[in-house]
Amino acid sequence: MTKKYNQLTLSQRYKIEAYLESGKSQSEISILLGVHKSTISRELSRNVPKRGFGAKVYQADKAQLKTENGYVRKPKNSIFSLPLKLQMKVRTNTKRYSPELVSAQ
Repeated sequence: MTKKYNQLTLSQRYKIEAYLESGKSQSEISILLGVHKSTISRELSRNVPKRGFGAKVYQADKAQLKTENGYVRKPKNSIFSLPLKLQMKVRTNTKRYSPELVSAQ
């Protein structure tokens, strides 16, 4: 049986920021938002800077930006279509390219 996990939304992140400023604990925040307390813990450990300007202060907009940038950098599955297969055969057989060289082009 698999569980369906949902990412935190921007509004939830703003609520986390507001609750932290008002002095609520992670457990209280998780109950108020209706998520598991480990979700709040992971969110804070990932998105609270440890040092530098704004250290130990959670900022919802920066956390959202960091999440969105993570999606952009995440490796995507490419579709290995028939034309791409034929092009690969030509380059490996007739031009004697290695698969590493073909994939780099």
